[in-house]
Amino acid sequence: MGGFRFRTCRTDLQVKRKTAQKPRPDCHINPSPYRPLVAASDRLRCWYTPFTESRDQRLCNSVDSSSVNKLFNTLLASLDISTRQEYSSGLLRFAQFCDNHNIDENSRMPASEELLSIFIAERAAGLRSDSAAQNWLQGLHYWHKINGAPWYGNELLKQTLKGVRKMVPDSVKRVKRPPVTVEHMWALWRGLDLQRVS
Repeated sequence: MGGFRFRTCRTDLQVKRKTAQKPRPDCHINPSPYRPLVAASDRLRCWYTPFTESRDQRLCNSVDSSSVNKLFNTLLASLDISTRQEYSSGLLRFAQFCDNHNIDENSRMPASEELLSIFIAERAAGLRSDSAAQNWLQGLHYWHKINGAPWYGNELLKQTLKGVRKMVPDSVKRVKRPPVTVEHMWALWRGLDLQRVS
């Protein structure tokens, strides 16, 4: 468990690095060498599975590890830090779900469509907005992508998301706001101080 691993968890993608803090009670996960305690924005890079280990080993057998690290840093740089933090919430909730159901490390990546669908049905249906569920899945999908794992989110997962959308509780629904009208724009324009606009 946690054998071959060449990747470091230092991404150096931002000047001011966030450091890992003690997790909030709702962010608890079982201790694992596959999921070190790191800042949320570093989870995409630092959390891994046995699948990742074997892929890293294969890559390092054919290409220098510094070149592979450069690839991972470049892939992560394609996302804003705020997006990486948002995506990490999906990884966290998925890890908690897998811990609660004793899902073995090999089954977490690549995750089967059934596992992904059960995760979303259990953790989101009737509890969260469908946009939160979508965000979690986007994070998991990107985590699979940067680790070269196949993504099995197809029809079953799409239907599950449709169900989540219909089961969104009223407490998390936003009240629709009236549209912006021409009168609103005129009122805004009349209130502008055009002398101060540079």
